Amino acid sequence: MSGGWAAIARRVGVPWRTLAEIQRRLDREADARVLAEWRTVNDDWPYVDGSPTVYWLGAEVRSMSRVPGFGKMPAASSQCPH
Repeated sequence: MSGGWAAIARRVGVPWRTLAEIQRRLDREADARVLAEWRTVNDDWPYVDGSPTVYWLGAEVRSMSRVPGFGKMPAASSQCPH
C-alpha cells in the first residue's frame, strides 16, 4: 500500500483491513476511470473527412504551425523536394 493517504491513515490508527479495502476500492475506481477515458477517446472521436487531418489537444488543427515544435511549415501548395 503506497501513497501519502495510507501513511496518514496508519498514523491515526485506521486498521490495516480497512486500509486494504480502501485501496481495493480506489484501484477499482481508477480502472473504471481509465476505461471511461479510453471509451471517450476512442468511441467519441469526431468524424474525420479528408486526409491528412491533424488533431492537437483534442481539436482539429488546420495549420501544423499551430502545433508547438513545427514552427513555420511550407505552404500546402509547396512541392516536396524528394
